[in-house]
Amino acid sequence: MAEKLGELLIRKNLLTQAQLEEALQAQVIFGGKLGTVLIEMGLITEDALADILAQLISIPCAKPGQLQNIPEDVIKIISAELAEKHKVMPVSVSGKKLTLAMAEPHKLQAIDEISSYDRSWLSKFAWCLPWKITTASSAPCDISLRRNRFAKS
Repeated sequence: MAEKLGELLIRKNLLTQAQLEEALQAQVIFGGKLGTVLIEMGLITEDALADILAQLISIPCAKPGQLQNIPEDVIKIISAELAEKHKVMPVSVSGKKLTLAMAEPHKLQAIDEISSYDRSWLSKFAWCLPWKITTASSAPCDISLRRNRFAKS
């Protein structure tokens, strides 16, 4: 059986059992994904979550520097519609190898559709936190700004 996010965070000493239980209670009350709740509560950083999730799904995580200053010609390789639909962002090109950051790289249908979009590219996928994906119609969201939702009075 695959290890769960909370278990791995505890095993890596990034979270205590009590903190996990508090976050799980908050998740039940407010909704959302556990990783997002943990960040909003200030219990872990985005970088820590990204590294742990990359370990869990065995797909490398796109580094923050890869998601900045992407040349316009690279961004235009994937249509805005396809990028929006699958939460994907082209980040670099090396020869005929296109590296894409995806919020959900485990979705095979998305990978198939992206791969068949332009067969002249050999695509390599990296995982990325969903709120870090910037597409033609959106800007990345800084989730750390939402921490006040869990502020203790």
